[in-house]
Amino acid sequence: MSKILTSTPKTSLQISLPSKGCNKGALQSLEFMARELAQFLDLPRVHIDYEDQLKPSSGNTYYLPLQTLSLEQARQLGIEQASQLYGGVVPYDFLAHKTVAHPLPQDDMDRPEGWNNELGLALRHTVLPGYSVFSRNDALRTMSLLDEAGQTGIRAKLASANAGKGQKVIYSRQELEELLNLPPWQSQLEQGLVLEENLLDGETFSIGQTQVGEHLFSYIGQQHQTTNLQHESVYGGSSLLLVRGGFQQLLQLSGMKRIEHLLELTISYEKNIRQAFPELYASRRNYDLIVGKNARGHYKAAVLEHSWRFGGASIAEILAIRTLQRHPELQHTHAWTRERYLDDASLVKNSPHLYSLDQEDEAYLARFGGPLPS
Repeated sequence: MSKILTSTPKTSLQISLPSKGCNKGALQSLEFMARELAQFLDLPRVHIDYEDQLKPSSGNTYYLPLQTLSLEQARQLGIEQASQLYGGVVPYDFLAHKTVAHPLPQDDMDRPEGWNNELGLALRHTVLPGYSVFSRNDALRTMSLLDEAGQTGIRAKLASANAGKGQKVIYSRQELEELLNLPPWQSQLEQGLVLEENLLDGETFSIGQTQVGEHLFSYIGQQHQTTNLQHESVYGGSSLLLVRGGFQQLLQLSGMKRIEHLLELTISYEKNIRQAFPELYASRRNYDLIVGKNARGHYKAAVLEHSWRFGGASIAEILAIRTLQRHPELQHTHAWTRERYLDDASLVKNSPHLYSLDQEDEAYLARFGGPLPS
């Protein structure tokens, strides 16, 4: 999916950190990522803008955007290929979110500009059964259709949700109506909502590729859960295995045959999106997959969503990449991250693996990461 072209050597890295709407912990994570990327690329300068948007710079700048960029944003920055940024560039905003994975249930329903319903149909063999909608009325209509079809246990997910937040399992149209009355759901519904089959006892994996400059790496990771202040199960970190090169190099490692089906799902998912929207490109292409059983007790594997931007597993990716840089004799390595909610920050302030610490209400969210012996 990425465009790999010969590029001018970079001399600086620019990141944009929003001054509003972004907590201290997220800013610390991005700053850590920027420093590690700059060292890998041997860039002497890191320029941080505490603003919502990146600024056009010289042609020898490497960019770390907070979000997936539009084609217009990329053009304004002089970005033309994946080797110029850590992240992705899409022709339409909805392509950066979860809704791209599912079709609309009916032709007369609302849709964003550029929507391709055929893509959702083409992806059906790689994802869980479900639909995408873009209005309250369409969401309630869709839930009624699912009720009539005998579907039980539907996961509702806001298009822009991440880290396990902004989603809930519901069992009736009335439950969905109550959910959509909540302010966070009301304000974000226009960006889209996914209603899909829920799996029980699920394990979540990440499969993807990262191109940093002209260097390509592939990985598989297993996600971990933790409990937040509201006693909800949320993203708690990743354990990652990363190799130099493409997916073929990943499969050649001992024990990797067991992930072959997950890899096939990932490749097919990405291929279909690329065929539908050939203009998009990305240097960071992460896909979350789930393995679990549905309400009928049948085991399934499916792609949940994609991420073409800085995300939860990015720190583990760069830690592993930096290990390979320091040890050229290695062809693969492991790294890990963990996120924990704590009452007392003094317990972790001196940890050598701590890269982000943020106060949330009366508790703290601490993020850790490090390499593992290969």
